Amino acid sequence: QPLADTQRQLHLAHGGIWLQAHKARHTLQVMHGTRTIRTYAMVLGFDPVCDKRREGDGCTPEGTFRTRAKYPHRSWTYFMWIDSPTAESQRLHKAAKAAGRIPKDATIGGEVGIHGVPKGRDALIAHREDWTLGCLSLTNRDVADLYPVVQVGTRIVIKP
Repeated sequence: QPLADTQRQLHLAHGGIWLQAHKARHTLQVMHGTRTIRTYAMVLGFDPVCDKRREGDGCTPEGTFRTRAKYPHRSWTYFMWIDSPTAESQRLHKAAKAAGRIPKDATIGGEVGIHGVPKGRDALIAHREDWTLGCLSLTNRDVADLYPVVQVGTRIVIKP
């Protein structure tokens, strides 16, 4: 049953849906309160363990974010852009520079989101091949199921 139909059946108010990603489990859960509505398999950046600290590190950011925009995408079916980097992300980026853990000229990056896979590449998800530059990637079918339910401002919690 499509997720949007489940949402209508539950008569959920706008803002009642939020997303929880577990990097170690490679899962993205659609939540309403403490109830899990749906769970999707996902893959991450090519360095799936570390928290994102700079552009190009291949890490998926951790923390609490919001959807800042959503739109169809030529390469990934749909794109749900999250508001990374947050003020906390920027603070951690600056601290990493000051401590010498990343180069002084490193940029923090942006354009992190939830999206599908290149056409015909759903096996990337089934085989848990972490391939993105830091985004969360679902099968094209799953991202199409999720897309109508996620609104601009939807909360997304990304856990290690």
